[in-house]
Amino acid sequence: MLASCSDYTYDVTLTSTATDACGNTATCAQVVSVQDLIIPVITLTGPDTVDLCVGDSYSDSGCHSR
Repeated sequence: MLASCSDYTYDVTLTSTATDACGNTATCAQVVSVQDLIIPVITLTGPDTVDLCVGDSYSDSGCHSR
């Protein structure tokens, strides 16, 4: 089930100020809207099922995500 992205949408305001050698300044603001639209993907690097007996040793192959 996909979750709503409304909780992962927000604005960031970036403010820049420049000052010259005479002390004059100028400021501008930029609003960046951020919305998470990419569904996470996780991939196992080993088998998805492992059968073990009591006392067997096991080393997980891990996974990677993007």
